[in-house]
Amino acid sequence: MLSQISNSAGRLKQSVARWCFADVPIESFCQQLRDMGITGIDLADEKEWPVCKRYGITPCMIFGGGSFKPPAPDSSLMFGPSIGWNKISHHGELIAEVQKQADLAVANGLTNIIALFGDREGMSDEEGIEN
Repeated sequence: MLSQISNSAGRLKQSVARWCFADVPIESFCQQLRDMGITGIDLADEKEWPVCKRYGITPCMIFGGGSFKPPAPDSSLMFGPSIGWNKISHHGELIAEVQKQADLAVANGLTNIIALFGDREGMSDEEGIEN
């Protein structure tokens, strides 16, 4: 699994998305990342940041705003449609969420947050971008 990846020369700054390995305990995950020379983790939960720091792993992209609906009951997908910035009705909640996460990022010396644009659900690209 993870042990097949290596950056022993240290030439690359690599990160791994936490959600892909959600079943791996954070302590073990960070230790494996460190041992492979991987220096970053994307979308780690705030509660996991102290463990990341202990192993020299930077939470290089944190969750900023938006969410996913549950997948359909008969779906094999992990996530359902995303809720995000393309719909004006979500803006009030998203602005508050992104401000909270931006403040948290700044307080922890983190520089990157990500937010969801949102699934179209019949909306044109132009309308979503305009919104």
